[in-house]
Amino acid sequence: MKLTPPKKVTFYISLIFGVLSVLFLVVKVPFVSDFTYAIMTVAWILMILGVAFKGF
Repeated sequence: MKLTPPKKVTFYISLIFGVLSVLFLVVKVPFVSDFTYAIMTVAWILMILGVAFKGF
């Protein structure tokens, strides 16, 4: 399997989700803070898809 760099949009969306999940661990937001690990998982999945599939 040949890995490719993700598109910039995919990278930035993944980065935003990752930063938000860490921020929500520190700053408690009533509903959103319960899903910080799910948000981080989405960020990782986006990054993996961006690297694994060309043009994603």
